Amino acid sequence: MLLLGFIASHLIAKRLSVPVAKLEIDSQENRVGRQRVEAALASTHEELERSTRFSADASHQLKTPVTVLRAGIEGLLRRENLEPAMYDELSALHHQTYRLTE
Repeated sequence: MLLLGFIASHLIAKRLSVPVAKLEIDSQENRVGRQRVEAALASTHEELERSTRFSADASHQLKTPVTVLRAGIEGLLRRENLEPAMYDELSALHHQTYRLTE
């Protein structure tokens, strides 16, 4: 009777442990997948930071030349002997320097 009880409990325990083993395998797969996604996210984050730094640096480096260009165009626009067509061209360029600054 004891042997029969042992065999029955062993079979029941084995049968009940199958879902637990499957959960373990699924958990390992999920862990590996999560690690892959976290690595991709970290890489994307680094790329975005690099892009942000580049944009900030480029913006900073362009401010001085654009300001010098705007000052030169403003000086030309103040001339009295400027033809209307030339004035229109310079005004358009002047407007573009403001857009570049933004």
